[in-house]
Amino acid sequence: MATGDAVSRTAAWIDREYGREKWPAIERFIDEAIAAEGPRPDLARVIRTVSRHERGWGGAAAEPAQVALNGVVTAAPRAAAVGAYLTVIPEVVVDACRDNGAELIVDIGSGWGQHLLTVWLAGGPRHATYVAAEYTEAGRRAAARLAALASEISFRAVPFDLHAPDLSVLGTVSSAVVLTVHAIEQAPSVDAAFFDAVLGLAPVVRGVHFEPIGWQMRPGEDTASRAYAERNDYNRNLWSLLRAEADGGRIRIDTVVADAVGLNPQHPTSLVTWTSQP
Repeated sequence: MATGDAVSRTAAWIDREYGREKWPAIERFIDEAIAAEGPRPDLARVIRTVSRHERGWGGAAAEPAQVALNGVVTAAPRAAAVGAYLTVIPEVVVDACRDNGAELIVDIGSGWGQHLLTVWLAGGPRHATYVAAEYTEAGRRAAARLAALASEISFRAVPFDLHAPDLSVLGTVSSAVVLTVHAIEQAPSVDAAFFDAVLGLAPVVRGVHFEPIGWQMRPGEDTASRAYAERNDYNRNLWSLLRAEADGGRIRIDTVVADAVGLNPQHPTSLVTWTSQP
């Protein structure tokens, strides 16, 4: 499990941290937020309330903090960085859906469903099916509980393991968008089987990754972020895998924004988008 301050991000670690601790706590917050809303709970309000609980700032939203914005570490109100982070995710995904008329939107490692359901709220396609592909049962339950607040959404929650990736239960559609938000980070390494599963969803697939991999794009330069990833046993090979898939002709990398935004300057979120190739 752990030696000193080092983390070993095994299945047992993920089961404990997320399956038995974090996501069950979020489930309780969701139930409390829904109850506080009265007879007609609103999905957007519940998500914002739960997200605020998850951050646990109290009255510190306006306090300055060291944040990363487009690769530059600067002082800004905490809420400014979080606002940028929470806004850019659904906007980029909605754009990807608009570009290819997605019938399926799959959030891999979806956790409690915040980002997937915010895509719906931000104007994601009404005809699409929204899929929370999540390793933990607690995360899937939480996402389903939230999705039930929007009767119009076509929603599914399915198990997904980055170490044994399989999305065949979803069948095949004509076009799909696949999203990850600090999810692949939970696997110290991933291999081509991940793309086998994702590319099998549709002839046209758009990928959108919000992952802390800026340091992987600059080998030998960002030693602080590398050390942080190694200490926490976060992913160390997503960028090299993306490059290998592009070099092999299976995908075309469309957008790369290194260290786009992050409250932790040692662990900022980068954006990579790609499109499947015939």
